[in-house]
Amino acid sequence: MPPTITAADMEDFVHQLGSKAELNRLETDREISFQFHSVGIGYLRVSGYYKQNAMALAVRLVPEEPVPFET
Repeated sequence: MPPTITAADMEDFVHQLGSKAELNRLETDREISFQFHSVGIGYLRVSGYYKQNAMALAVRLVPEEPVPFET
């Protein structure tokens, strides 16, 4: 069984992805959306919010190259 992601782990993830201004807004508004770019891979669309008094993330990868559609 994989290790459990703790509230401290999740806060570390948010701090690694968001800028100082984005983190301040998250703490003020209790939610935020931003993107993180990884050259050659794509963008991570990130929604940060608080759930049960802990930071939470929803992350979606948007690749730089379109993924071919197979039928």
